[in-house]
Amino acid sequence: TDPIADGPDVRLRDILDRAIDVLDSTDQQSPAVTARSRMILARTYASLGRWPEARDLLVCVDNQQLNGLSSDKCIEVAIALGEAQYRSSDFADAVETLRRAVENARGIDDATLEWRASLQLANALQLLREPDEAGRIYDRLLQDVREGRVVVPDIA
Repeated sequence: TDPIADGPDVRLRDILDRAIDVLDSTDQQSPAVTARSRMILARTYASLGRWPEARDLLVCVDNQQLNGLSSDKCIEVAIALGEAQYRSSDFADAVETLRRAVENARGIDDATLEWRASLQLANALQLLREPDEAGRIYDRLLQDVREGRVVVPDIA
């Protein structure tokens, strides 16, 4: 907020909550637009560390909305949901969501999406106290990178 400007203070949280209210009350949007809007809002909440809110938004992306998206976008929604679930301490749900995301990525033969889903799955398994399975997945992911099967973008 600008301390010099006239008018009420506005918090980002208030803006996000209002955007969700508008999204929920607008029926004329296509399912794909609704799904994309929820994904954008969920990413914003996630970047603020508000994982339960991000999870709740992504859980609301129903099958009808997913039908308007490409397969890779549906998998991205599942990966984001899985991460939001384990960061909200819903470890078992996260593992289930991410296992499906890995299988779906294999089904469309997208090595990068499969790698991303597998990484999040390993993170969730580690938190679920399944270190052996998580370790096997981490080892496979490292080998994929070393052998050039997957190129991981720099995170600098």
